[in-house]
Amino acid sequence: MRKSKFNESQRQAILDSYFKGNKTVEALCEEHQISPENQPKIACPVPKVGRIIERLNGTVRKECLNLNWFHSLDEVNDLLGHWYKSYYFDRPHSSLKYKTPVAFESLNQHLYFTMVP
Repeated sequence: MRKSKFNESQRQAILDSYFKGNKTVEALCEEHQISPENQPKIACPVPKVGRIIERLNGTVRKECLNLNWFHSLDEVNDLLGHWYKSYYFDRPHSSLKYKTPVAFESLNQHLYFTMVP
């Protein structure tokens, strides 16, 4: 493994800037003169978020993508848009006491969407 040209506090500042959403990886690398082939592979910093994302990916695949044949990307985008609206606005979720995420959100002062990025 190559030695980094940044000390620990500099690396932490760069990662903090990325994870707070202030800058993209590309912008940070350009700012610090890191060539594209040496850009870091950044994994999800919070394991729970990774699990939530993987579960949502599985749900989208199982309930939407695997059930349909598509002839164009426009069809995929249209169907995903309809599925998203149904999933968040129309469909009650047992984990939310049979409320939709939007209804749960309004009752719980924006708790759901701060927990689920």
